[in-house]
Amino acid sequence: MAQCVVCAKIDSSYSPLSSVCPNCGYNAFATNGPFTKFISKVDAAGTSKLLTDPIAAAILRLTPEGLAMTRVRPLLKLFLALHTCADWIANLVHLAPVMQRTARIQTLDNELRNMIGMQEVLGFVNYSNLCANKANVVQKCRQGWETVRSKWSELTEDKDRKALIAVTFEHDKGYPQSVDGALNFTKGGEADVAFVLLAWLNSDSGVNPFTGLGSMFKKTPSAWISEGWASANIQGRTLLFQLMTGALEEKLRIGDSDEFASLLESNRNDIVETLMSCMPRDAAESYVTKDAKAAYVSLFG
Repeated sequence: MAQCVVCAKIDSSYSPLSSVCPNCGYNAFATNGPFTKFISKVDAAGTSKLLTDPIAAAILRLTPEGLAMTRVRPLLKLFLALHTCADWIANLVHLAPVMQRTARIQTLDNELRNMIGMQEVLGFVNYSNLCANKANVVQKCRQGWETVRSKWSELTEDKDRKALIAVTFEHDKGYPQSVDGALNFTKGGEADVAFVLLAWLNSDSGVNPFTGLGSMFKKTPSAWISEGWASANIQGRTLLFQLMTGALEEKLRIGDSDEFASLLESNRNDIVETLMSCMPRDAAESYVTKDAKAAYVSLFG
């Protein structure tokens, strides 16, 4: 009978000299990874929380089914897994000698990214803060879900909760950006319009935004725009801006064309940078300064 140094579980079947911890998957001999069994336990912990946590269930309920499966659910599971297993991850990192911690956390980070298909989880390159103090690892892992829970408890209307979901989970950049989205969220979504726009650009779509017609080719709006902007006519670009504006209003619920235009202007740099991934700068600037308001008026009066 032994106590695991990672999860602190005491198990009669466990011997750190001859077996893997049945609770957390820690293998004392995998000093430099891969941490396959450990990652599978972290993944399972996130999946378990998806099935039992009431806020997680509400988030999935408020998200369209397609978007929930492709965008929101994987990132939500990561939030829950990191929060649940924060102490395990911190212990695993800090069991390594100081000079070996960076290599260990880098390997662990790569495996976490592969687990969830995200671009970034613990930080890519700069791990010095996490290597210096175990508490920093715990704080980073728990910050995301604790922020979402705190913000969620302050919101009473579905429109505001949907806006929080959009800026936190409806994109594929990674964990740090999701945490920033939640931290910066304010009721009404005023600080988060670029995140909402990015989520729409990266959503799955079988509709060509320049024609409004369905297609057998399923692409993201970003891909449609990148491939079709140069050849699109004025009518096609006008329809695109209407679809884009409608998607923003659906999430942000502004309700007034002047307020909508003001919101975009106050977030001009972030919006232009986001749109430049799929259209020229002058077109992105034009959308913020005039096309968005025109589209809003044509849609909502």
